Amino acid sequence: MNLVENEATGYALLKALGIKCANAKIISSSEVDLPELGHFPRILAVQRFDRGENGKLINSGNFSSITRIISR
Repeated sequence: MNLVENEATGYALLKALGIKCANAKIISSSEVDLPELGHFPRILAVQRFDRGENGKLINSGNFSSITRIISR
């Protein structure tokens, strides 16, 4: 298994446990128009979770910001 499958499995596990998370799925890199960064036949497409209806920003924070713990 590689990074793409590992990440997708993580999202699937969260959903199976009933934990709210972004929608994600593995797609072929030929399905999207991205800059050429190397040859990646498959990529993980993650739906934006920081926008609501009509693109309105939803405030969110990361764990470090919320807990004021500085990562090193």
